[in-house]
Amino acid sequence: MRTSTIAVAGSRIRVIEDGTGEQAVLFVHGVGGWAENWIETIERVAASGRRAIAFDLPGFGDSTAVKGARYFDPLDPFYPAVVHPEAWRSVTLVAPGGFGPDIALFLRVFS
Repeated sequence: MRTSTIAVAGSRIRVIEDGTGEQAVLFVHGVGGWAENWIETIERVAASGRRAIAFDLPGFGDSTAVKGARYFDPLDPFYPAVVHPEAWRSVTLVAPGGFGPDIALFLRVFS
């Protein structure tokens, strides 16, 4: 398992990764999480011959917050502004928050 730090969008982001190969799987934690949430999965993906990468979102884990960012502002949220969907082949959501009838309506609206 390798750990590094990169500078992105005004934050120092901690990255953990394992494995090698042309194919990579990127793991993004949820609110209140950190890269270590994916340790067991990273090990299994790396064992399958692919590169596995997880990182701490800005302001979470060992990553610094982005000064002045309003992460969940409903009118101008931070995270979608730094996303590049053309770079992905596929996306799989694991236990996404904000979906399902057992989640309060006001939280589902912001999802």
